[in-house]
Amino acid sequence: MRNYLFSLFILLSGYAAAQITSAKYPELVTFSTQQDHQNMMNQLGIKTLRPGPSGNESAPNHANYNVSKANPYPVLPDVLTLKNGKKVTTPEQWWNQRRPEIVEDMEREVYGRLPKNIPPVTWKVEIEEREFVGRFPVIAKQLVGHVDNSDYPLINVDIKMTVVTPADAEAPVPVLMMFGYSVLPAPVQPNPDDLNKLNAALRELLARDPEINMKEMIPAVNVDMLNGELAWRQHDGGHTDTPNISHFVTWAKNKLLK
Repeated sequence: MRNYLFSLFILLSGYAAAQITSAKYPELVTFSTQQDHQNMMNQLGIKTLRPGPSGNESAPNHANYNVSKANPYPVLPDVLTLKNGKKVTTPEQWWNQRRPEIVEDMEREVYGRLPKNIPPVTWKVEIEEREFVGRFPVIAKQLVGHVDNSDYPLINVDIKMTVVTPADAEAPVPVLMMFGYSVLPAPVQPNPDDLNKLNAALRELLARDPEINMKEMIPAVNVDMLNGELAWRQHDGGHTDTPNISHFVTWAKNKLLK
């Protein structure tokens, strides 16, 4: 009876917490693309958008095909000249005067303003492994950045990021940032979806024939089966030091996914 009352108390407490959360924060709304676009325009106070260049040469906003008019700013501002015309001659002038001018121009004209209250992001390394990009050894890391959602807990925002650096780098290296699908360049393990399919097929195979000798089916490997799960595999004394997972997945699909 005591355990029953305790379980009921936990259930009611969780229900009450959910009710308080839903009452405290605005209801979660899923926008269509058009609704999201209009909502952002409303927040920014934009009534209409300026149309882009027209393909009709007779239109007032027609696209330009005249090379001589392709560069409206043929003379760029000198990096080491202040807007008042004075030359930058000391590090203090650069850090305190010229650099803030450039930052202001970039924020106003190119990147846009940063919000005053940006929520912090906590980064965590999910995967770190040695891979190859072509013939070059690299250290590849897959990270997840969790955005602080304390202001609106009904939404979780997790940012996936892949960082690839030379494996033999002895000092900091420049990093090229690109936006796109975050994947490892040459993973030594299958992705979670493929791994789940392979594990499911392996369990089904063992259930049909518990006496099956997997070692007779699988080539010599450095890491064997762990608790019935497929682990990363690499041929002992193989002809290459790059991961063989692509060949293993092909073999596994042929052997297990029948």
